[in-house]
This record gives sequence, C-alpha cells and structure tokens, in this order.
Amino acid sequence: MKFLPSKRSVLFLAIGFAALPALSGCLTSAKIDGWISEKYGMPPKKQKANDYMTVKMPGTTRGNAMSVTTKEKTKVTPALFYWRFHYANNSTLDPSVPFNNFNSALLSYAHSTGLKQKLNGQRLELSIDKMPTSFYYEDIDHGIFLLLYYIDWQIIFIEPKKQDITISYVLYKDSSVTKTGSISINDPNQRMYLKTFHYSGKKFVWRYLDQYDSNIQAMSKELIDKLIAEL
Repeated sequence: MKFLPSKRSVLFLAIGFAALPALSGCLTSAKIDGWISEKYGMPPKKQKANDYMTVKMPGTTRGNAMSVTTKEKTKVTPALFYWRFHYANNSTLDPSVPFNNFNSALLSYAHSTGLKQKLNGQRLELSIDKMPTSFYYEDIDHGIFLLLYYIDWQIIFIEPKKQDITISYVLYKDSSVTKTGSISINDPNQRMYLKTFHYSGKKFVWRYLDQYDSNIQAMSKELIDKLIAEL
C-alpha cells in the first residue's frame, strides 16, 4: 500500500488537486504491454515430442503480441471534502504465454512421476479449455480537504481476473477410447500491492508475473496428480 501525504497552501490547493487525475492516471496501456513483451520476449524452448501424451490449447500459435492492454473508464467519487479517482488497465496475455509455461512444467513433472509407465501403453490427449490470462493494474487516489490543507494518498495494486484451469482428457488404447473426463484446478493468484519505494512500475508488473508463472507451474503439477488418481 502506498501513501503519499502532503500539505498545500490555499493558493496551490485547487491547482494541485485538479492535477491529480493527469499525474496519477498517466500510466498508458502501451507502456504495460511493453513491460510484458520485454518480460516474455524470448521464444520458448521447443518441447521434446513423446509418444504417450499430447497437450493442446486453442489460440496458442505464436505470432500475436504478448499481451493486449486496454484502459478502463476512470471512476471519480466527488464530494465536498473528499475526492477519489480510480484508474485501471486491463491486461490479457496471449494464450501462448501461460500455455508454454504450463506445458513445460507439465511434461517435466509427468516424466518424474512415471506417468508413461502408469498408462501402460495407452495414449493421453489433454485439451486446455480455460486458463487464467488476465489481470488489472489499478491505481486509486484519495484526497481529503482540511480547511487550509489537504492530504492525498495513493494505493496501487494488481488484481488477477480469476479463472480456474479446466482441462478435458481422452485416453486411447490404440485407436479405441478407453476413458474420458475433465479436471478443474483452482486459480491461486492473489492481489498484490505496490509497497512504497520498493519497485518501479515495471519491476512491480514483473514481480506479479513471476508469481503468476510460479502458480501456473504449480497448477500443472496438481493436474498430473489428479490425473494419476483418476486413471
């Protein structure tokens, strides 16, 4: 949580307070997309093919931008002694970003658990139907008038758009289907606050994405554990 206390004379009160929206809401969608592109710009390592499991997800053909960020409408709460400005940018990652991370961790963990041996010659096809890909970068500015002075403070945080992972699977023995089913994994992503003077905007977004990547990997391992229990 970030607090920015200050005192102003009457002469600068109106000028300073009127400038709050321009100064605080200046983070552009393009800047956030640039930070995300810089974070994920390197192409992923190609996964080795295997003969017992395939994983697919619609819309994961690389070639699109790493993310699409749009600026939400500013919400203003005006009152006689209190004003509140709420700014938000909504970022949606290209599906290839979480998919490549998820798939890499999934295959590695599946190998370590001996899933191939447990399938005993059967072949598994996984289709990722839903996956968390969006978050909001939010900035809330507050201002309170106190006669000849005012106090203003700012809260900046990233709010994930919650979406559980849902996966459908089909198990084959040669060309015959032996089992079908679906599995859901709860989305563990949580709100993250920007602490005063700890991070720049870019480092804050990257810190959130590091947590997001770690959660995606954990969800892939939980999927394998649930698959083994069902199969």
